[in-house]
Amino acid sequence: MIFMNKFKEFDYIQTPNDWKHEMLSQPHKKKVFYMNKLVITGLIMILCFSSFTVIYAYNEEFRSWIYQQFQIKSVEPIYKIDKQCTFINSFLYYYHESNNEQVIDNIFVLQNGKYIEQEIKHMEGVYQNQNYSFDYVRYQNQILTFNEKGYIVYSLMYLNGDIMYFGSSDTNLCSLNLKNQDVKKLTKDNDSVNFAISPETTYILINKTDKYWTVYNTKTHQERALKDLPAYAHSNEFSFLDDKKLITFNNNNKTCIIDLTTLKSTNLNVECIYPSASTFTLEFDENKTIINDIYQNRKQTIDINFKTYDYAVFKNRYIVFSSFDNKKIVIVDFNENKVKELDYLGTEEYIECFITEDNYLIITNTQDYYIISLNEISYK
Repeated sequence: MIFMNKFKEFDYIQTPNDWKHEMLSQPHKKKVFYMNKLVITGLIMILCFSSFTVIYAYNEEFRSWIYQQFQIKSVEPIYKIDKQCTFINSFLYYYHESNNEQVIDNIFVLQNGKYIEQEIKHMEGVYQNQNYSFDYVRYQNQILTFNEKGYIVYSLMYLNGDIMYFGSSDTNLCSLNLKNQDVKKLTKDNDSVNFAISPETTYILINKTDKYWTVYNTKTHQERALKDLPAYAHSNEFSFLDDKKLITFNNNNKTCIIDLTTLKSTNLNVECIYPSASTFTLEFDENKTIINDIYQNRKQTIDINFKTYDYAVFKNRYIVFSSFDNKKIVIVDFNENKVKELDYLGTEEYIECFITEDNYLIITNTQDYYIISLNEISYK
């Protein structure tokens, strides 16, 4: 059990004026990238996001290809409803649109390789004469909230015990105890937005409306200025390497690692691959690709030239290369030095895949979706 604010320590947290003025007096440089940026306001720490319309009939050709490529029996098709849906962390929800807004109908949670439908719960209350209400599904240390009204505008997805962190209508970081509905205002500057929470909920990043960033320690309840994270950094321009380290880009567009405990930065002096911030660089030779982890000073060589391939990085561990022209997907587990090639030559399918937070592979032809445990894949 976590006892929060037993001695009212939260009531005295304020944004210190000394470093606030220091940060505001510094010039702010907006970071330039060579690709479109995704700006996410409200939903933080989204590992994978995909929207699509599903149909009822399974494609037998695609199902056969799945079994042939992976040669395992535990390939699980995702339950299908004739609605649009979205994957977010361990959750899968189906929705319909009304007045250009999503209306959530069903929520599923990934448990042991299967999506299981969950009961949607409702909570409402009052904080300082302000009403709030929301619907939610809770699973382990994650929570998905929607239909937020009143003081609670959006929530962070990771729970700290029974504590849910949220953004308020007066633009502050707050917490809500889901058991006794005790609400605490953690910042009091009415200038706190775009939160991101570390995997074990020790740290929460806070943007002060594009002026500067701070980091809030959920254990010590201290908020400190994060000088080495550019003020205009978007949510896809940083990622957590672990609970205490942040991967991002400095003002010179070079990748750096910020230790959130000491606030010291380690500059890697290169621009690593993105859009998900990582510590990897790629070198292309005539018939091979060299993957370098600059932070760990390790490399892996693959006998395919991926120069014309698209790629995505997951958890700073997996890299998925894909090429529709070559009809090939290659999954690289850098930590284990393993490679899995998927070929779909001779088909007209357009096949995509992504990796969930729970180390499952979701693979799709945009109509059918299958779940495969990464632990069961036979790599090279």
